Amino acid sequence: MRIQTEVIQVANKPQIINEVNAEAAIWGWSVLNIQITEQKIVKEGDSHGRESVFGDKYIITTEVITEHINYATITYQRDLDDPKIKKLADLESDYIHRKNANNEWFLSDDEARVYKESLAVEDKKDRDKLFGKILLGASVVCLFLSSNPLFNALTFVCFGVSVFFFGKAFCSSEYRNAKENIDRLSMQAYKARKAAQEDILEEAKRMQRS
Repeated sequence: MRIQTEVIQVANKPQIINEVNAEAAIWGWSVLNIQITEQKIVKEGDSHGRESVFGDKYIITTEVITEHINYATITYQRDLDDPKIKKLADLESDYIHRKNANNEWFLSDDEARVYKESLAVEDKKDRDKLFGKILLGASVVCLFLSSNPLFNALTFVCFGVSVFFFGKAFCSSEYRNAKENIDRLSMQAYKARKAAQEDILEEAKRMQRS
């Protein structure tokens, strides 16, 4: 018999424990053991110093911080030689894969291409904003040194180029369209992801009832 075991830790709250146990049961896990751990951690915080009333000594006070940690360690097990459990384990792996998959996985080839291209445009927008911030900072520095004619001219140049980059970042139709594409396709992928996960959950629940 091939027994699979898994251990998780959650907050020691009945509602949370019941929820994770109910979810684990969908995939054929049974609770082997629940262990409650209560731990107290004492550590030093900030230190503050002050002179005594008469100024003849210096008093240092150290803050003591006590943290109480209370969690439940749950051990699950399932028999992988049971055909039904093996199928449930495969469904769980598929569920986790879909949960963690990139958005492109749920889009068509053309949609995935548009999504990737839009992400690249968003990166370019972030670079333009960064250049705008750097040049704006440079123009401020030059302003403080404006007694020198050269720096006086550089102030206007840096500020002008900074405005150009900020204007491009916030007003460009290319960047606006990219943002719209990302939002639209991300929502589409999210709905497809949730629908796929719901289908897997329903299949697992049907197997549990059969």
